[in-house]
Amino acid sequence: ARLLNPLIPEKEIMIDLDDSGPLDPMPVTCEFQHDVGTSVTRVHHANENPTLVKGYQEPGSYVRPIIYPAYREQFDELVDRSYACEQNIKWECMAARLLSEAGGNDPLKQTWGWWVGRTNLNMHYWGGSSPGSRKCQCALKNECRGQNPHCNCDAAQMADDVSDEGLITQKEHLPVMVLRFGDTGTFSQNKWGKHTLGPLRCTGDNLFDNVVTFRKADATIEFESFDAATSGDIRLQFKTTTENGIILQNT
Repeated sequence: ARLLNPLIPEKEIMIDLDDSGPLDPMPVTCEFQHDVGTSVTRVHHANENPTLVKGYQEPGSYVRPIIYPAYREQFDELVDRSYACEQNIKWECMAARLLSEAGGNDPLKQTWGWWVGRTNLNMHYWGGSSPGSRKCQCALKNECRGQNPHCNCDAAQMADDVSDEGLITQKEHLPVMVLRFGDTGTFSQNKWGKHTLGPLRCTGDNLFDNVVTFRKADATIEFESFDAATSGDIRLQFKTTTENGIILQNT
């Protein structure tokens, strides 16, 4: 798509990840980085605007499913084929804790907030930190508010300029499917949180890793028998200055 659109920065298109396979085409935004010759595939969702959370005190009692224009199997194909994927996540807070110990007996509710990834598991880490760490990005450099060991928001400060933000880059967990939060008090208390989740962004396609250069006019590649039962797909992408030639030959 980038080569067909050399003058525009991005374009919304439909992509079919498995051609004639069972997966439906899905809408994406192609972000063209012409200066470095690459593209970014963005998958947007219906919950990207900052969203206020208030009146949910129990750990994870606020539940926000993230609505994408794609389903699990499509994400499996897109993310697994990409070189890298990322998604920005942010929690702004007024005395609303995030990843500190919630004090409950339920092992699935260890922290006040968490998110659920593509594998349907609760993730108790934030963007910019490592899986299972129960930390935000600031904790990796011991730079969190109030010297908190987890996140800025876990200092529970009564200030409206506190937030934790970072990129989730673990492909196997992406995209974020559900957001869960608590510790936002009652509606009468001056406690609240606000979540912002960016689109899924993926780069590269390992489907085209097997590149072959022919240096002789009669060079060939011999493949094993193509067993496709009643139907199948063969993908070829090639660049040549030769006007005539044989691409596939059944022997």
